[in-house]
Amino acid sequence: MVVWCKLAHDHVVRLHGWIPYLENPEILCPGLVSNWCDGGDVTTFLKRSPQADRQALICGIACGLEYLHSKKVVHGDMKPDNVVMGDKSTPQLCDFGLSFITSDKTTFLHASSMFATGRYLAPEVFESEEPFRNEKTDVWAFGCTAMEILRSEPPYSTTRNELAVFKVIGTTPPFDLSPTQPTEEILVRCLNFDPEGRINMGDVAKRLKQNGSRSGCPDNSSATQSFSYPLQFPSAAILST
Repeated sequence: MVVWCKLAHDHVVRLHGWIPYLENPEILCPGLVSNWCDGGDVTTFLKRSPQADRQALICGIACGLEYLHSKKVVHGDMKPDNVVMGDKSTPQLCDFGLSFITSDKTTFLHASSMFATGRYLAPEVFESEEPFRNEKTDVWAFGCTAMEILRSEPPYSTTRNELAVFKVIGTTPPFDLSPTQPTEEILVRCLNFDPEGRINMGDVAKRLKQNGSRSGCPDNSSATQSFSYPLQFPSAAILST
C-alpha cells in the first residue's frame, strides 16, 4: 500500500482506497466488477481480440514500467497476469504485492515474500544467496512478458512442467532470440543473461516509440504526483464494513 498509493500514471492501475474485508465487491460500487478492467488481463484480452495492436500494448506496458523505475519503484512481479486492460484498451500494471521503493527500506521485501511465477524470473535471482529484485530483473520480466504478447507463447514454451522450468533458467533462453521484427530486436536486449548488458526501461520506451507504435507513451510529468507523506484519500474513498 505504501508503494502503490503514490503512483499515478495512465499505464498503472490507480489506487482509490482500501478496505480490510468485503464479502461482496458489488457492495462497494454497483457495476464496479463488471465495468472496471472489463478486458481482463492482457492474455485474456488478446484471446478475445487477436487482431489488437500488440505493438501498442507493449509500448504502454513499457511506459508504465519506465514510470515506476523513474520513481525508484521496483515492480517485482512483471508478467501478463499483472497487466490488465482499462478503458479504451489501455494496458495498466497492477498487483504491487512484491513492489518496493529503493530509497525506502520500510518497503523492502523479506526473503519469505520473494515469490513470483518462475517463467518470468531473471537468471541472476537464482544465482544469488539472498533472493532479490531490482530494475534489471524487472527489465528481464518485461522482455518475457512482451515477447509472449507478440508470439502468443509463454517463456520456455517447450517446457511444460512448471517445476522443470527452474532447471533451465540461466542456461536456456526463454525464447528463440532470433528477432523477426524491429520490436523483437529491442526486446532481445531485455533478455541478456548478463544483467549489466540489459537495456534500461527508459531506452526501451524511447525505442518503441521511435519504432512507430501507434499508442505512444504519456508524458510522465503530467501523469504523476509527488511522493509526499502523509497520503490523503478523499473521505469517500476509504470505506469500512
